Amino acid sequence: MTRSSKSRRSSNPASKTSGLARTHGGLVFIRRFQNALAKHEFLPRGSKVIVAVSGGPDSVALLTVLVRLREKHGFTLRAAHVNYQLRGCDSEQDEALVRKHCKSLSVPLSVLHPKERPDSNIEERLRHIRYHFFERLRKKYDFDVIVTAHTMNDVAETLLLNLIRGAGEKGLSPFQRPVSSLSRPFVHLQKSEILDFLQDEKIPFRIDRSNASRRFTRNRVRHELLPLLETFNPSIVEALARAATAIGREGRKNPPSREA
Repeated sequence: MTRSSKSRRSSNPASKTSGLARTHGGLVFIRRFQNALAKHEFLPRGSKVIVAVSGGPDSVALLTVLVRLREKHGFTLRAAHVNYQLRGCDSEQDEALVRKHCKSLSVPLSVLHPKERPDSNIEERLRHIRYHFFERLRKKYDFDVIVTAHTMNDVAETLLLNLIRGAGEKGLSPFQRPVSSLSRPFVHLQKSEILDFLQDEKIPFRIDRSNASRRFTRNRVRHELLPLLETFNPSIVEALARAATAIGREGRKNPPSREA
């Protein structure tokens, strides 16, 4: 399902956007992203970047922002998309949108159509397929880093999932094992900010309808547990993300000892 055109809120065009955005809201978002890049050193100037693009709002926004900062920061970009061909015409429409968006941005694109059809542990197998593909591309083109569009909401959801599954100290924090070739520059931004940016700038994206299914535990966390927790603390996403960061930092400083 494609979303585009009409914004949830009205926005006045920015009088001066330095060519980075069409609207004031878009410019504010890009400046926030730039500040995060500088503060957390996600992508050094001149980085050669493989951008994972599913066609969903987060990855479309990430690619768009990196393109708009490409000249200023000296980025070299290549997009990567995996079409698992598991959702019929929806999968094809996801790929079509990614191809069209990359063409409009003059970004080269690599697409994988995996032959493997996992019948068990599906989520983990699909994750392995796409990250193996991204890493092969990075090495093939001699690029520096792979970027994915995980947000602050993803960090909060993953921490809750790990708690629910009974993870111990070693497995509690999301993304606690840093990988030098992988960066997540959206983790300090919330999903709502990304959606506002896309709608302000009238950038189309795809919605995976399976994300609404309550059959998946993550979706229940997203649609049932987090809204409930927000009734206790409206800033629960930020609070959980801070906790996840602190746990991960402590875990890296003091890794669990191994028995001989």
